Amino acid sequence: MNERELIDRFHVLWHEERGQDTWRSTSWLGTQVQQCPLDLWIYHELLVTVRPQVFVEVGVKRGGLTRFVSDVLRLDRGWWDWRIVGVDINPRHAERVVRLRRRVSVIGGDSTDPEVFRKVARKCKGKRTMVLLDSDHRAAHVRREMELYGELVTPGSYLIVNDTNINGHPSVVGNKGRGPGPFEAVEDFLAEHPEFAPDPRCERFLLTMNPNGYLRRNGTTS
Repeated sequence: MNERELIDRFHVLWHEERGQDTWRSTSWLGTQVQQCPLDLWIYHELLVTVRPQVFVEVGVKRGGLTRFVSDVLRLDRGWWDWRIVGVDINPRHAERVVRLRRRVSVIGGDSTDPEVFRKVARKCKGKRTMVLLDSDHRAAHVRREMELYGELVTPGSYLIVNDTNINGHPSVVGNKGRGPGPFEAVEDFLAEHPEFAPDPRCERFLLTMNPNGYLRRNGTTS
């Protein structure tokens, strides 16, 4: 078994065979987050390196990741000069997090709805912006999100596409059997957007739920 096969085999064990006890059971300060802890560490590194003034989270769910990001930004920056803008088709689960975090707002609606996107874009105008996509995982939907929200990502910052590991990359679970998902959307997007490129440093811990999903925009942060 070569190194790649070993990594992929452990990934399948961790994500599929033991999923109920691993990523499905992760939490941050008591709020369910459902992320790989190694990815959370990468998020933290990107946040303190880029120091986004606006972090856009598409797909808030119960708000665990929202809470994690707000805590990292608060610890690094204090309570000034940053905002988190969440988008979720059903934002009620995140209401507790919003109440706890004054610099968090959640916009309800379909992330690809033009009016929803306009509301997000207004909050990002002129701001250093990072985006994370984690909503509907069907390839066509993710591709549309990337086209829209990729415009908001500022040079030197990141467009993070979650759960590119599903549909056989290498995990076969996820996406509810719907076939192509985030990984395929990323491949299609990169073919038309040379201003973005995957950052291999974000996968140096070997296990990630976002292979090829950490996309850095060319340029330097201002």
